[in-house]
Amino acid sequence: MTSLALPPGSDHQITCKFTQLLDFSRPIAELPINSLKYSKPLNTAGPWSGALDVEDPEVRKASWVAATSVNKTAVWVDIDGVLVYGGRVTSRQYSRSAGTAELAGTDFSDYFNQRLQTRDYTAYLDADGHSWASSGAPAPRIAYWILKQALEEAYSIPIKVVTVGEPAESHWVTFSAPLTQPQT
Repeated sequence: MTSLALPPGSDHQITCKFTQLLDFSRPIAELPINSLKYSKPLNTAGPWSGALDVEDPEVRKASWVAATSVNKTAVWVDIDGVLVYGGRVTSRQYSRSAGTAELAGTDFSDYFNQRLQTRDYTAYLDADGHSWASSGAPAPRIAYWILKQALEEAYSIPIKVVTVGEPAESHWVTFSAPLTQPQT
């Protein structure tokens, strides 16, 4: 399957791979998305959109319906072998007359924007005595407690908080903030 059509003379290879939303390890299909657009704004979810030519015989063989299931699959954009974007599929509109499926979604931070907090943190005092709303607390301390409490809730996100000295698994997110700068 070829990747996106690029302007003449372009030396870049763009690939869109689709996986299950909760199992990124096994691709469902690699599909040529036309007019792909995505945004990665700061501190908010970024949208993506594109069109899929479903009349293309190669696309039909690639199980495009399963690969683009709404709220069940994710798209990964790779440019020249470097992962540059990922997001879930939130919309698929089929147009019979155009022979296309218009796809859209948001990046993965959208999931976190929709999560509910496990408690009210405005008057919260953590185990070390930091009052988050009034005096602030070190950013890693806030991140640790919010993630710890989220993981204690049933059906929460399947992640593990790793502290210094523990072996990290293959997929991890580096968090960086000044340790002494209080955050609220």
